[in-house]
Amino acid sequence: VYGGGEIKIKEFNDNMTDFKGGERTLFKTNLSGLAGEGSHIHKIGDYYYVFIIAWPGGHPRTEYCWRSKSLTGNWEGKVVLESGLGNYGSGVAQGGIISTPDNKWYGLFFQDHGSLGRVPVLVPFVWQNDWPVFGENGKAPLTLTVPDGYKGTILAKDDDFDYSGNKLDYVWQWNHNPDNTAWSVTDRPGYLRLTNKSTASNIFWARNTLTMRTEGPACSGTVKLDTSGMKPGDHAGLSAFQFHFGNVGVYLTNDGTRKIYASRNGGGSEVVNANDKKIQEVNMEGKEVYLKIDYQFSNVDGNGFVTGDVNKANFFYSYDGSNWNKIGDTLNMDYSLKLFTGYRNGLYSYGTTNTGGYADFDYFDYERADWNVPQIIEQDPDGYWFHYTFEKGAEGFGGRGGESVASSSAEKFEGEKSLAVTGRTAAWNGPSHSLSSAVCKPGETYSFSVNAKYDEGEPTDKFHFTLSYKGADGEVHYEKIATEEAVKGEWVQLSNQAFTIPSDASSMNIYVETDASDVSFFIDDMICAPEGTVIPGAGKPEPQIEYLLGDVNSDGIINAADMALAKGMILADQLDGGMGGVAVNQKEAAALAADVDKNNLINAADIAWYQKYLTGQTADYPAAQ
Repeated sequence: VYGGGEIKIKEFNDNMTDFKGGERTLFKTNLSGLAGEGSHIHKIGDYYYVFIIAWPGGHPRTEYCWRSKSLTGNWEGKVVLESGLGNYGSGVAQGGIISTPDNKWYGLFFQDHGSLGRVPVLVPFVWQNDWPVFGENGKAPLTLTVPDGYKGTILAKDDDFDYSGNKLDYVWQWNHNPDNTAWSVTDRPGYLRLTNKSTASNIFWARNTLTMRTEGPACSGTVKLDTSGMKPGDHAGLSAFQFHFGNVGVYLTNDGTRKIYASRNGGGSEVVNANDKKIQEVNMEGKEVYLKIDYQFSNVDGNGFVTGDVNKANFFYSYDGSNWNKIGDTLNMDYSLKLFTGYRNGLYSYGTTNTGGYADFDYFDYERADWNVPQIIEQDPDGYWFHYTFEKGAEGFGGRGGESVASSSAEKFEGEKSLAVTGRTAAWNGPSHSLSSAVCKPGETYSFSVNAKYDEGEPTDKFHFTLSYKGADGEVHYEKIATEEAVKGEWVQLSNQAFTIPSDASSMNIYVETDASDVSFFIDDMICAPEGTVIPGAGKPEPQIEYLLGDVNSDGIINAADMALAKGMILADQLDGGMGGVAVNQKEAAALAADVDKNNLINAADIAWYQKYLTGQTADYPAAQ
């Protein structure tokens, strides 16, 4: 069933390899403007139903339905949905209808959202007099209640390219039919490798551009790119991909110099005239770089209403995945029918003069604005809701002030890396990450853990694992998840097996801070698990033993009584067969106090010091042995 304004039908042959005969007109819509297209036909009960989209003069995109009890009979039609979504006026239309096992009915339509493209919209309906009646009071509802246990799917997400074979996740789509000999996730495990087996003048002609859709109202895409395999003339990077594209990437000059660049389509109104117009370029340091694009499609108010199109994209690069440098200017995104999609994140590599070069993408990180987050969170194989290891980067952590936050191999609790936090100027500075209510639901209880370590400063320092959130009163509140005293040079675990998220919490963030100091520190293995889970970690430091050297009985003075007690320890050891002095028990204050020369033995040398001290021959402790 097809056609525009005049809706026609053709019948397939029995093998569905061709048509049986000619076309037949079912009905004419007699509408003005876009008079009707995008037909979907269903046979339900006694009727055939044909759903179409139309855009008649003076109306938004509108969903129409025609029905007849016979394909060759009389057809009658009417408007079944003329509605925007919330206060976003673009019409919701075009699609088919579906039913659930419990006999609930929905229309699956779309709504144009500027440069974001066409957004799927699910609209419930009921049957009245054998006609579908869509929405609530004739309007598509902004929100829906779905059955418990419904998982749905993810349209865009992270990918670390850790696959056992060359089969990508379904969130990815190739821009062209790919050359499957020119891409791999197994040549270098944990990386997507795009090899240039043909040349191209710009990204439109690049054969293997891997794309993923974006989502509103705002999102970002980040990649880590290894350029070691690139050749002169090669270009690789991350694209805000549409006809009016914007790229941030790396290219090699003829002499092999690496340049980080931002570019856009500077070739007019036709795909064949496109060119890669470089807006800004800088010399690259080293061979690895992080690239990021931030998209802002629209704003959403407190009622969930889209308040207007923004359609801006900005481009960044970084050498540590934390400190970002803007490059190029802001891209004004628009929806062009030249490509007929919304803007997509695109990972690209192409050679302009040589073949055989390649680009390695370590990972793709996707972040979406915390609005209408899909409730599709599953525990990992260890039973954790999340587990940040920092092995491949900062994993979305950022600083709360001007401090630097970056993955580092200088320290580790497990694995090979941790997250280094340097350049702190205040105790509240620390690594922070948003906490989605899809993961940790307000009012529910979870087990949290993180390990921390510092190497400079005072012998001990107090660390806090903290939740910040906006309460029902509109104010920002702070709750300590866990607090521990850390010993310099040792890992400490901050954990709480039963921390309850405040029931009115929104806009949540978790972070690690110190109580008063501004020392640099490291964190590793930040984990959230179900309530009561005992999460392995560094544990707590041994309690510090307080004692005064020489004061064995802890009465605050050093006198003959202390020497007598020290002699008694030696005598007791000798009666037990000891010959070389008493080994100090590091957990006993009396033994630590008696070992005045701190050689881990209580022996004659310590007694000799007592004699000199008590007779006034010395006022100083002996040098540590």
